[in-house]
Amino acid sequence: STDSTLEILKQYRSRIDKLISEKDQGVYDAMNKGIRLAKGEYCLFMNGGDRLYSHQSLRYFEEMRNKADVNYGGIIEIHRGGKVYEKIPYPVSCYKYYLYRRCLPHQSSFIKRSLFQKYGLYDTTYKVNADWDFFARAIVGKCATVNFLLPAISVFYFDGLSSQTKGTEAMDQEIRRIRNKYYSIFYRIRVSANTLLSHFLGRSV
Repeated sequence: STDSTLEILKQYRSRIDKLISEKDQGVYDAMNKGIRLAKGEYCLFMNGGDRLYSHQSLRYFEEMRNKADVNYGGIIEIHRGGKVYEKIPYPVSCYKYYLYRRCLPHQSSFIKRSLFQKYGLYDTTYKVNADWDFFARAIVGKCATVNFLLPAISVFYFDGLSSQTKGTEAMDQEIRRIRNKYYSIFYRIRVSANTLLSHFLGRSV
């Protein structure tokens, strides 16, 4: 980090159990280090610049009954120039289809630590979509259970790696790789056909 993050964290050292600052192989390598050190039942990943939406976010999840393997809520995106997008997801009837199209917000997802022990850590060969790959691996591939949390859980500043790679060929290649890995060719053809049909009908109207 070159933005004084370490200096800020040192101010709260008495409240942090583990603090490691060293070279790594990218953000997902760093997140894997956190998983290996974690002792709790669930993991929540907050990267530099991310923050909880309110001081009640953790308490809301802690007091929730019938927790699933993955429990996700909404996220507030702040883009350059201060433009704010409130992304409150909705209950999903088919997470297989949902994860074909988009990733769950990892900053707002409480993930059972045992999933990483069973199905492996984040795949560091992905530059920006290892979290998407993991969700597909656990939920689509292994049928991990999912819960929807209504309120916004975190605030995400869209000015880092995600903003730099969105819409690039490298990003598209990673998405295709995930789809080819966890979805059959018949499923991919069906989704593509439905997308084309919806687009055609929409233009016809």
